[in-house]
Amino acid sequence: MRKKKYLGTLAAILCTAALSGCQKAPEAAVDSDIPHAGTAIEQQASDGAGEQSLGEQQSLGQQPGGYFLEQTLGTGENKMTIRAQIPAVPEQVYQMTLVPDDTLGKDALLALLEAGEDAAVDSSQELLEEIAQSDYDNTHGPEGEYCYYSRFSDRTALQFSAGQREASLAGHTSVGYKDSVLWDRRIGMVVYEDELIPPSQADTEGEFPLREAKRILLDKLEPLGIKEVSFWQIRYCKGDGDSYYELFFAPVQEGVSMIKETESYGLGEIYPEGWASVTPDGVSELDLSNFCARIGEKEPVTVLPFEKIEQILEQYLDNGLIMTDERMVFDHVELEYYPLPNTQVQGEMEYREQLELVPVWHIYITVEDYVEKYAGLEGISPEAVDNICINGVTGEVERAK
Repeated sequence: MRKKKYLGTLAAILCTAALSGCQKAPEAAVDSDIPHAGTAIEQQASDGAGEQSLGEQQSLGQQPGGYFLEQTLGTGENKMTIRAQIPAVPEQVYQMTLVPDDTLGKDALLALLEAGEDAAVDSSQELLEEIAQSDYDNTHGPEGEYCYYSRFSDRTALQFSAGQREASLAGHTSVGYKDSVLWDRRIGMVVYEDELIPPSQADTEGEFPLREAKRILLDKLEPLGIKEVSFWQIRYCKGDGDSYYELFFAPVQEGVSMIKETESYGLGEIYPEGWASVTPDGVSELDLSNFCARIGEKEPVTVLPFEKIEQILEQYLDNGLIMTDERMVFDHVELEYYPLPNTQVQGEMEYREQLELVPVWHIYITVEDYVEKYAGLEGISPEAVDNICINGVTGEVERAK
């Protein structure tokens, strides 16, 4: 079911609404329309996923070429239309555990500030107090209005400022940065052109090309040890004599992007995401939520080819485990890493120091396309989902909303 996703500026590393999403208490721990595994139908599908020989799994899992798929799945009234490019599977895919990147510290923040230690003002204690106050405010108030959320964090905090710039690091995972001069200039700009650019587009024409904005961003991320990101939304804004890009992106682990286009989510779910406002003169603001991490453990796995996922989806559709509408065209299919949710947590804040990642086939419709093409579709079932994650190893449903 389509849920509203809020995309916008985070002025600091935390806010009352929290960086990881909110959920009123004391409802279900994870707002998911499809339970994770455990049903007879899912067992049947996952059993079928293993019917091919090991040699076939290895051959298909190592380096199949990408291809374009246009197919309607399902044999009854419940059908699903896919019209998308199916990506090639990397030679090596892992199941892994992420932990906060405790190699990051004061030096990384000073590099973001482009300032020496003598010029930096330490306000780390203020940030710690803000986080504690935010947790308290969201869990104390009128009954039914509590806002519980999950963080990938080891509960540490650092914050420094130097001149016009401020940088913070919360939990060794979440980074905030702001250049107040560039930010004020951007806010004061009268925008007469606002264009949404496909993430697959390599560049744009004009005085401020997209490739330059991406270079500026990656240069800014270098002190954090981030060399690659996966863009999922790009917005170009132009005004009189000035312009900027808003870049939305996800982390990349071992050459594979973490999940993007997750829409809304609740307590128990953590989806790392990044946002930056980039001007020709530099990054005006940067927010990395639950983003920075290092790999604690990893184990290579064999990924099911998408041809097998099609068969598994057929079973789910025929048995009603996944409900959709064949008029809705799923035009995005990606192989991504999915952070497993904690379905046990409820009625309290969650601070998690590990994220378990599994590879999933992510089949979805973008928020913009859904709103434009399907939001007012007559006769569409409220149970129809448009964002599906199928475990790439077991074939189980990890997420469907």
